[in-house]
Amino acid sequence: MLVSNDEDSAKVVTAVVTGVNAYSSFEELLSQEGLARTLPGTDTIASGVATYRAFYTEEQERRNGVLAIHLRVEKRGKRGCRLSTADTFWRSSSI
Repeated sequence: MLVSNDEDSAKVVTAVVTGVNAYSSFEELLSQEGLARTLPGTDTIASGVATYRAFYTEEQERRNGVLAIHLRVEKRGKRGCRLSTADTFWRSSSI
């Protein structure tokens, strides 16, 4: 998977999906996966749920469920230098 929000190819991130966990709610996801891994800097589960509510309604959450997508990220630098990180949790999203 290639991820970029910029046309500059030096800012493209290559990632491999290493796992997917399905949850029935944002609250369950945040409780099981942990705030530090899902929304760093967020202090409470209620605050985390409010963050996701800005993007998804309660109806969408009930209808679709919530996924936690785990990635192994590889980054390419400006000189083509390749750096690897350990398995990294990527933010979850409703589908």
